[in-house]
Amino acid sequence: MNCIIQRNGLKINALGENLIRRKVQKLERLLESFHPELVLFTIHFDRVARKELIATRLVLELPHKTLRAEKQSRDVVQSISEAFDALWRELKQYKAFLRREPEYRRKQRPNPKERFLHRHHFREKIKEE
Repeated sequence: MNCIIQRNGLKINALGENLIRRKVQKLERLLESFHPELVLFTIHFDRVARKELIATRLVLELPHKTLRAEKQSRDVVQSISEAFDALWRELKQYKAFLRREPEYRRKQRPNPKERFLHRHHFREKIKEE
């Protein structure tokens, strides 16, 4: 996985750097099913001057999908943590989609013809008794 960090003049302390490294390793474990050369991960840090916030924007480019997460906070570490958590949730949801899990979870409802036949059959049983 190619990882690019764009700080845009923002200094990140050692705690933030360590957090980024740990979160990227955790993300790499989840991305083992993708070819590493096809995955591009970009981290953008920006300062929102009006509100004195720090914005962290994560962009994960996979072979057929681009996932994004952006969070703002007054603290760099909190902003990084929230953005990675949001991206983590998106990635898990996308991988579930690739495994076609939503189709298996969905309970199929009977079509109107089957419902009619079921009701009709149920009414006949009642009449017989």
